[in-house]
Amino acid sequence: MRRAARCFTVLIAALPLFGGRQGLEGQERPREVPVSLPHAEEIARSESSVVAAAEARSEAWEERVRGSTAFRWPGLEASVGFARTDDPVGVFGTKLRQGRFGESDFSIESLNDPEAVSDWSAAVSTAWTVGDPVRWAESRAAEHSGRAAAARARHSTGVVVLLVRTAYLQAASARGQRLAVEAELRAAGETVSLVERREAEGMATEADRLQARAAMADAEARRALADAAYADAVAMLGVQLGWAADSVPVPLDGMPDLADRAADPTGWEARPDLVAAEHDLDATRAQVEVASAARLPAAQLFASLGTHAPGVTDDRASNWSVGLQVRVPLFTGFGLEARRGGAEAEARAAEATHVDRLLRAEAEVRTALRGVRAARESRDAALLARDASAEAARLLSLRYDEGMTTLADLLGAQARAAGLAARLVEAEGRWRIHLARLDFLLGSADTTSTEGNIR
Repeated sequence: MRRAARCFTVLIAALPLFGGRQGLEGQERPREVPVSLPHAEEIARSESSVVAAAEARSEAWEERVRGSTAFRWPGLEASVGFARTDDPVGVFGTKLRQGRFGESDFSIESLNDPEAVSDWSAAVSTAWTVGDPVRWAESRAAEHSGRAAAARARHSTGVVVLLVRTAYLQAASARGQRLAVEAELRAAGETVSLVERREAEGMATEADRLQARAAMADAEARRALADAAYADAVAMLGVQLGWAADSVPVPLDGMPDLADRAADPTGWEARPDLVAAEHDLDATRAQVEVASAARLPAAQLFASLGTHAPGVTDDRASNWSVGLQVRVPLFTGFGLEARRGGAEAEARAAEATHVDRLLRAEAEVRTALRGVRAARESRDAALLARDASAEAARLLSLRYDEGMTTLADLLGAQARAAGLAARLVEAEGRWRIHLARLDFLLGSADTTSTEGNIR
C-alpha cells in the first residue's frame, strides 16, 4: 500500500510536466526560410536598425555641411510691421521716415509732447558675408566631420555584415556537424545489423550485440545534442537578421566559400573606421584654424529698402541703405588666445589617439592573418585525418565481417571516424569565420562568397 501511495503521489506531481510538454509540442513550429549568405547580408544591410541609425546620422551631417556653407550666398529677408507711439524720439523719427515732417513739428510743445502716430512698414534687406575667415574654417571642419560620419556609416554596415556572416557560418557548421552525427548513426545501425547477423550465424555473442546497440544509443544521444546546437545557431542567425521568432533562416546546403585575402593583406589603412578617425582628426585640426581665424577681420556687405506710411492705404515714403561693415577684434580678454590653445591641445590629443588606433589596427590585421593561417592548417590536417579514419573504419568493417578483427576495434574505428568528421566540419567553419574577420579588418564589407560543399 505504501508503495502504491508513493507511485500515486509521483504520478500526481508529474501531471503538470506532461501537460506542459503537451502544450509545448502543441505550439506552432517556426517557419523555415532557406537563405544564402549573399541574401542574408542584403537583408542585414537593408533592414538593420544599426545601419539605419548610422545612415541617418550621416544624412544629418550632410545637412549640417550644407548649412555651414550657406554664408557663401547672400541672404535675403523681408519684413512687415506696425507700430503706434507717442514717444518724442519715436514720433520724430517716424514722421521723418514717412516724409510728413513739417515746420510745426519743430515747436517746443510738439517736440516735448507730440501726438501719437502710427507707422505701417515693409522692408527688404540683404546681407552677404564676403570675407569671414571663421565661417570658412568652420565650413572646412564641418566637411571633415561629415565625411567622418559617412565613413562610420560604412563601418557600421561592415560590422553588421560581419556579425551576419559569423552567425551564418556557425549555423552552417552546426548543420554540418549534425549531418556528421547522422552519418555516424547510420553507420552504427549498419553495425548493429551486421552483429545481429553474425550472432544468428553463431559468430558473435549477445555481449557483442549489446555493445553495438550501446554505440548506436550513444550516437542517438549526440544527435539530439547536435539538433539542439543547430536550432540555437539558426535562432541566433535570425536574431542577427532581426527576424521574429515565427521564422528561422536556414542556410543552404554546403559551406559558403569566402575569398582568402591572406596572400595580399593590403589596403587596411583605407578601412572605413580608420578613414572616419582620420577625418575626425582633420576636423579637430580645423578647429585650430577656426580659433586662429577669429583674430582676423571679417567683412560683410548689406543693403535694405523700406517703406513707411501712417496708414495701410496712405502714400508711402521709401528709404534705402547700402554699406560695408568690417569687424576687427582688438581685445577679448585673452579669450581668443585661450581658445586657440585649447584647440591645439585637442589636436595633439587627437593625433596621438589616431597613431595609437593605427598601431592597434595593424596589430589586429597581423593577429587575423595568423588566425587564418592556423585555421587553414587545422582544416587541412582535419581533412587528412577524416579521410584516413573513414578508410580505416571501412576496412575494419570488412575485416569484422570476415571474422578477422574484434567488435571493439570496429566500434573504436567508427567512433574515431565520426569524431574526426565532426571535427572537420568545425574546422571548416572556424577557418571561414577567420576569413570573414580578416576581410572585415582589411576594410571590405562586400560579399565575395559562392556556394560550395564541404569536402
